[in-house]
Amino acid sequence: MPTIYKRVMLQVPEDIHAQLSKISKLERSSMARTCLILLEAALNLPKYRDLLDTKPAEDNVIVEEMGLDKLSPERIKELQVLLDALSKLKG
Repeated sequence: MPTIYKRVMLQVPEDIHAQLSKISKLERSSMARTCLILLEAALNLPKYRDLLDTKPAEDNVIVEEMGLDKLSPERIKELQVLLDALSKLKG
């Protein structure tokens, strides 16, 4: 079937294929769609944003996409301890 999209052929290790297959089944999505979603998410990582010279998403968008708005107060406290430890390492 003709498409306007560019095609990318990938060879992936068996363990990654199994993970992609599992995600595709759980999400009820095609393997190609699952790979595209994961690639789009990866391009938003700081390393690749820097290479592509793109801005990060707005804070509220990141909070919703990562589900941070659904964290329990206890989990937020645990994450704050980790952030404090990281801050000490960086400082």
